[in-house]
Amino acid sequence: MKNKLKLLRVENSLTQEMLANDLDVNIATIKNAEKGLPISGDVVLKLGDYFDEDPRDIFFNGFVVRRTTVVGDDSKSKEGVK
Repeated sequence: MKNKLKLLRVENSLTQEMLANDLDVNIATIKNAEKGLPISGDVVLKLGDYFDEDPRDIFFNGFVVRRTTVVGDDSKSKEGVK
């Protein structure tokens, strides 16, 4: 899953190491978070506080796009936002 952690970090002129030190976490934690790998809830909350953002806005997209099949007289399939 993509998130905007790297964008926030770069916008604030921070290296992964600087951010890890500021949050008192291992640099691997920051790397994993930027890759979308699982991290602890505590770190998610720390990142939200650090960047003054709701953690949901950092780690979750506001929409999901998926393929749906529409059954009808002349419809085969359509792509849409649900």
